[in-house]
Amino acid sequence: MMTVMNELVKRLKEGEEEAFALIYSHLETPLINHLFKMLGSIEKAQEIFQETMLTLIKKINHYNYRGDLNNSFKAWVFRIGTNLAIDEIRKKKEVLFEHIPDVEVTEVNTVEVNDTKNRINELIMLLPVVQRTFLNLKVNEELSHNEIAAICSCNINTVKQGLFRARKTLKDILINEGISI
Repeated sequence: MMTVMNELVKRLKEGEEEAFALIYSHLETPLINHLFKMLGSIEKAQEIFQETMLTLIKKINHYNYRGDLNNSFKAWVFRIGTNLAIDEIRKKKEVLFEHIPDVEVTEVNTVEVNDTKNRINELIMLLPVVQRTFLNLKVNEELSHNEIAAICSCNINTVKQGLFRARKTLKDILINEGISI
């Protein structure tokens, strides 16, 4: 049984523009969120997303469905975006976190929660890029260890170890900041 995404990929390979538009809209939000968490800049994340989509168009005929992942097309596209983001990070050598202002909130408790979430997101940006990437893919994108390994071109044990280190490092940072977990 062919999934909707596999059907769209087939149609895209046949040159159907509508299929590309549907794939684009399906992947835009999760991939830009992932790239933002890697790069710390929404503008850079959007730029890398556009580069990812151009690469997708250029290489779609090289993509072959592999039965080892339930979400292999998404993993393939995320791998393209992740690699482009890592290249960008290597060029810059320093990633500055861009603070996104909160939407106006009236309840004090909600404001405190938003402030804490923003601070945690800022502290996540202090993690090494590989740990930050693994953590984002696991927590925010809800991908499996296998999918993360495919995206990052590494083995599953590297992912597990990276996630363990990311959680430990983040826990230590949060404790040093006085944020209870």
